[in-house]
Amino acid sequence: MKRPVGVIIISILYIISFLALLLFSLPYTQTSTAGWVLITIILLYVIIMISGYLNLKKRGFWMMIGFQSLYILLGLIVPLYRDYEQPIWILVLSSLILIYTIIRKEYFLQKS
Repeated sequence: MKRPVGVIIISILYIISFLALLLFSLPYTQTSTAGWVLITIILLYVIIMISGYLNLKKRGFWMMIGFQSLYILLGLIVPLYRDYEQPIWILVLSSLILIYTIIRKEYFLQKS
């Protein structure tokens, strides 16, 4: 089955954000081992998620659902405990990606 254009666009955006996180987080991880470990775990998760999502695998679908759900949840909870306002467009974009992924579920859950 042909890969939807939205899946390609979302994957490209995640590859760009992965590279940005990798490049811009390296200077900050040299002083904190815990920060380095956390960033490494997130980067590994995103690599596996992107490869599964782009190849229309079940794991890519479920990892994207989990990642976006957690991101939306954190975006709603963190401002309650910290003096931090997350830009609304981040929540909107995450919600749109989550909705789009759920709508395109049949591409991911079909038998190969």
